[in-house]
Amino acid sequence: MSSSSSSPDFHLSKSFFVSESPIRALCVSGTDLHVGSQQPPFLVSMNMETGERTDVGQNNISGQVTSLMTVDSTSYLVGSLDTHIRLFKSSSQALQISGHQGGVISLTPSSTSPNEFFSGSWDGTCRHWNLQGESLDVMEGHENGVTCVHHPCGALVTGSSGENEGGQVVNSKMRVWRQSDDGKWSIVQTFSPHTQSIRDIQLPLRGLLGPLSPVISVGNDGSTCMVDIMEGGKVVKGVVQRLQYEKGYLLTASTVPKDDGGEYDVTVGNVDGEVVVWGLGEEKVKQVMQFPGTVWKVTCWGSKVVTGCNDGYIRIFSRDLKEIAGEDEVAEFAKQGTDYLRKIRGGPSKEDVEKYDLWDTRVPCTQGDKTVKVFNKGGQAWAAQWDAISEAWVLIGEVTGTDENRGKINGVEYDHVLPIEHEVAGGGLRTLQIGYNNGENPFVVAQKFIDEHQMDQNDLSQVADYITKRTGAKTETPTIDMTQDGMNGDTTMADMFGAGASNPPGSLGAAVQPPPAVVFETIPIKSVTIYGAGEDKVGKAVDKVKEGKVSESDGLILDDLARVIKDSSRYHASTIDEGWYALLLSLLNSATSPETTFPVIDLFRLAILHPSASKQSPSFWCDVVDKIVGLMEAVPASNVAVRMLGLRVWCNLSKIRQFYDSPLFSDQARIGRLCSVAMECVGSGNKNVRASAVMLVMDLAYVVHVSPKGETGASIGSALLDVVLVCLQDADVENRRRGLLAVGTMVLAGGKDLREAIVTEIRNSRAETETEEKEVLKAVGK
Repeated sequence: MSSSSSSPDFHLSKSFFVSESPIRALCVSGTDLHVGSQQPPFLVSMNMETGERTDVGQNNISGQVTSLMTVDSTSYLVGSLDTHIRLFKSSSQALQISGHQGGVISLTPSSTSPNEFFSGSWDGTCRHWNLQGESLDVMEGHENGVTCVHHPCGALVTGSSGENEGGQVVNSKMRVWRQSDDGKWSIVQTFSPHTQSIRDIQLPLRGLLGPLSPVISVGNDGSTCMVDIMEGGKVVKGVVQRLQYEKGYLLTASTVPKDDGGEYDVTVGNVDGEVVVWGLGEEKVKQVMQFPGTVWKVTCWGSKVVTGCNDGYIRIFSRDLKEIAGEDEVAEFAKQGTDYLRKIRGGPSKEDVEKYDLWDTRVPCTQGDKTVKVFNKGGQAWAAQWDAISEAWVLIGEVTGTDENRGKINGVEYDHVLPIEHEVAGGGLRTLQIGYNNGENPFVVAQKFIDEHQMDQNDLSQVADYITKRTGAKTETPTIDMTQDGMNGDTTMADMFGAGASNPPGSLGAAVQPPPAVVFETIPIKSVTIYGAGEDKVGKAVDKVKEGKVSESDGLILDDLARVIKDSSRYHASTIDEGWYALLLSLLNSATSPETTFPVIDLFRLAILHPSASKQSPSFWCDVVDKIVGLMEAVPASNVAVRMLGLRVWCNLSKIRQFYDSPLFSDQARIGRLCSVAMECVGSGNKNVRASAVMLVMDLAYVVHVSPKGETGASIGSALLDVVLVCLQDADVENRRRGLLAVGTMVLAGGKDLREAIVTEIRNSRAETETEEKEVLKAVGK
């Protein structure tokens, strides 16, 4: 690139609208850009030269895509919050890799073997794989979410998102791992370059990468760290450079070569919609590009910077002046960025200010003493209050701004509507919205939000701190903000601050202390219980089914099914055909005796554990469970096998979270029938049947907890009440303990109707379950 056509700064070159939801992940293969988004179609491939796009993930992926990795010019890996990793070749899925128990948030290639890669997950593990989907090792012990890179010196570097202690994120750690001769990894160094969550770890570009290259990490503490891993052939640790950027959490990092190709610049994206560029060894920021929303991902395409933003746009930036976008496109991007910055940090827009009455031509107020009005004073919005004694407008202060997402939640309008991502059991994320009005106490708003969404009380300080940072709120004194609807006209103090408000905005008041955190040790239930034992005996179940009227071809299918189920270590690479599941349902419908019925139910129990089960439609599983519940209702209580296995089928189905919002769990009649049978089984004389029923109660309570506001939570919660109370009367200590865990989980999910019944029952205390009883009573508020 000649100097006459180059610029020290990046300029907008191209922009493509990709999704109605935030862009969370990017990777480049040749001229194709693969894009992961928060909502369907989840995965899009786009030619960066022509803008031609292909929706890839609509039929393949069931959760937001949070990580992508280039394999070669046509292949790439996709990590999703549905816990799976998928290998795509062009626009076709070639392989699904399973093993993580939480969302996959990081993918990185091996620096020493092109056939291997690493993944990091919300389950607290980093996994080593080959491209055939075989798990080579699992690195455990991380503090929640894991991001990772494999260094050319052979070391694996991982970073964790940290732990929640007393509402504060602590113990976010970077670890350096070494591989032994047997292929297993072990920790050689642990240190903490960041004081808050580590959000991303990257390496310099391949062409600039060597055995002495540092790793680059960014975190919620606003810092970017260059960390040396190697020195004198030994693994060491040491932050050689730190750039502190106070304006927002840093979410993503990448490197881009300088013009001469010998060195590189570091680019980072933050929650406040900025991409910050700085050079290796330089202490000052070289460039800041303002975007109209959070920048979730930054990567490079040759010497260009590619970004994924909260507004669903992909943007490409270049230093080549010949590649700058048209004037209108550049101007529109600049305006969008300026408007966004003003909304999150500054006052109202110029257009809004021009609508206010001019201060220099103000007229006396006719609405009474203490009326507040906003004026245009020198091109700025200023609030003034009418003083009846002096018959004059008294300036209060300059008006602050509203947030980017001023709007409504459930029909209620707020000055600020902020997105909050909340990790749920199992490692998934749910995106929530919190509404905040200027002048409110952030701790009070945060507490209400935590109660409404059944979050951990330890999250209180984090939520309040987030509100404060994003809105400029203060916890001791209300902040003046008068950009509410109608503020260009007259309004009273009571309208703004509630009836009885007398002190003007900005006056000192008593500090509001946050409520004490309520910590639970045993509740809510963290995951579902599944029944996986018996894969080694699946052949006997198939033989038992064959004793009925089974054709030769169906018998061969059952043999194939048994082989797949038995080899659970190959579930990531194997498939249970849709026709095989249909055959099992056909056999279930045609079974004429308990002796031929229960083996089919047992095969269903095991087949549900295979990843292929989640690809069957909810309506298919509704047909299966309706038939099984009907059989459980029809057989006498003495038929232990049908009832016990039927309950365990339901337990295993509870592991497939994508079904929670389907009629499988939300249909009240279906759940009512199930709970009626479960009620009988809780009182069974067979301890295995009782235990299976109580386990089902726990699983359904978990489903209620993660779906507290939808139809599923309501239908299960009402049907499960009587069953839970019977569990509390069980003479078996372990079953009573499980019942307490279930009931405590339901209370935290909003089960207010349970309170009095629970208190009455628990007062009949037993020493063996004292801990669980105290937890439940704490949740109830007694």
